[in-house]
Amino acid sequence: KGYDGGAITVKESGKDNLIGSFCWSPDPGKLAYYRGTTLTVMDIASGNEKEIFSGQASGVAWSQDGKRVLTSKKGAFVSIDVDNGSLRTVECVAWSGYGPMFWSKDEKSALYYSSDNILKIQIEQGAKPVSVMSRGSGLIDGLSW
Repeated sequence: KGYDGGAITVKESGKDNLIGSFCWSPDPGKLAYYRGTTLTVMDIASGNEKEIFSGQASGVAWSQDGKRVLTSKKGAFVSIDVDNGSLRTVECVAWSGYGPMFWSKDEKSALYYSSDNILKIQIEQGAKPVSVMSRGSGLIDGLSW
């Protein structure tokens, strides 16, 4: 909904483009999301989109300054500069196919969850995820850092 109470359509997608892993920038002027396997950043005011990463990856989290996004792919985390598209890849025990992720304020850790586990990982060479909570067969449907 818009601020005036009316609905606003920023972007529509056809059936062939699955859009997911939405994440607002800290200043709410941008939205990062995956369209299929392409990480895209949209300027909300103009509706302009910019593709910044492509590949089998999951999760999106913004840096505190809103200049970079973090995503994960099998065996690594990738930090992407939103303006120039430069990548910094950190090889570690990352995950694939889990739900949303959150980047800590000091940008040294990430928090993420599946339907029944919350995990934290130090983003550094060789780091392994640490279980923060496990619900067994329960359901975790939301999380924030």
